[in-house]
Amino acid sequence: MELMKVFGPLEDFEFVMFKLYRWFSNCLASDQEAVKVFQKMAKEELDHRDVVRSQKTLVMNNYREFRNVDIDLDRIHEISSTLEEFMAKTRKITVEEAVLLAIRIETDASEQHFRLAIMKSNPILQELIERLRNADKIHLERLLTFAKDRSIEIP
Repeated sequence: MELMKVFGPLEDFEFVMFKLYRWFSNCLASDQEAVKVFQKMAKEELDHRDVVRSQKTLVMNNYREFRNVDIDLDRIHEISSTLEEFMAKTRKITVEEAVLLAIRIETDASEQHFRLAIMKSNPILQELIERLRNADKIHLERLLTFAKDRSIEIP
């Protein structure tokens, strides 16, 4: 698959994550600590989307230097659709439910698979991909710390 076709779904996914974390912070408005955690993560997801856009621009400007990638976009589409549907249908969510869902998403291997495929297309993208991977690790650490502070049991 052409590398350029991967960026749109990945960019969309980062924006869905922004919307999810913003939605969590709105649903949990009475819990200022939860609001702070999820608003910060929402902002960071927009930053992630900007990194993806930078990668896309780099590839567009140097298209011939990048190889095609072997990747299946179905999983990333599935996750995005499921989250959009969830936000549309769900009226209430507890802090525990929000944290557990966020942890499940942040540990899903699909996004990492996309990033690895992008990185393999050209090593010049490695630094940008590493920034996203490190940001995901920070998200997970933040969620795990918050869960521990709230005595939320992680399955």
